[in-house]
Amino acid sequence: MSGYRLFARSAYGRAAWRAQRAWAEHLEPSGRPRSHMEGPGRGRSYQCPLFWAAHAAWSARALDDLEAARDVLSEVEPGTGQLELSLTWFPAAQLGRIEDGRVIAWVRGARPGFNVHHGSPHGAGLIRVQRRTDGADLVERCRHGGTQEGEWSGYAGFPSAMRGLRAGGAELRFSLWLSRVAWRAGRHKDALKVPAAVFARGVLAPASRRVSTAFGLAPTIQLLADGVQLTTPLAWRDGAPVPGTSLERTYRVDGDGLDVRERSVGRVLPRSVHFAAPRAATAVERTADDVRYRLR
Repeated sequence: MSGYRLFARSAYGRAAWRAQRAWAEHLEPSGRPRSHMEGPGRGRSYQCPLFWAAHAAWSARALDDLEAARDVLSEVEPGTGQLELSLTWFPAAQLGRIEDGRVIAWVRGARPGFNVHHGSPHGAGLIRVQRRTDGADLVERCRHGGTQEGEWSGYAGFPSAMRGLRAGGAELRFSLWLSRVAWRAGRHKDALKVPAAVFARGVLAPASRRVSTAFGLAPTIQLLADGVQLTTPLAWRDGAPVPGTSLERTYRVDGDGLDVRERSVGRVLPRSVHFAAPRAATAVERTADDVRYRLR
């Protein structure tokens, strides 16, 4: 809102208003804040609603500006099918936003590693695609799932205990703290389950043979006039690349949605590896190592 007030750019005010609206949609019927909606792989947060309410107190300082802006800012979006293309790349965050009159897509490049408690397992490709007309998410994401929509997934190599311990060994200590919090809150069953769940998701999972394009940490990026192209290897869950594999992933908008092209440019992919097209995808064309589809 400060940007809107200082620079009189309606886009800034509209973005602030939508952010506030998205936060309000996360409120429970009682008015209590929550960190996330229910969905695949989403469990109970170890943070409490009081913590989120304290954050909301900071944003409340902008309520007067938001209320004033609501009356003057148009909520009209570009019409579907219009050739209004936009690409914004944020190099420090390695995030790209590409959009047209139908969809808004976020593409992620390089990222830090992650573990069971911190960071994201989604990178080196699409992280979200939203349809403008109704706000629907067109690519489903699950934090703990090994097979994701819009990704190449499968198995390669051998299990590795060292890979698992490097990825999540330190989180076992944190699991004891979480267990203590649950015990003091009277959730004794949860307290007993926490260490085992953290070991399974934080150590055993990255120690497995599971690989995916989403686990890649350092793809190469090429910015196009109408989108983004990435080249990434398959990677194990800890981010270690699978030798010899390389996939070229191209995301473009053309006024009729997001056009996606995926193809292997390295050695032959392991037999277990396959591409999971999003359920919302249309015009899907595929061979063993080449896939094309559209989201709109």
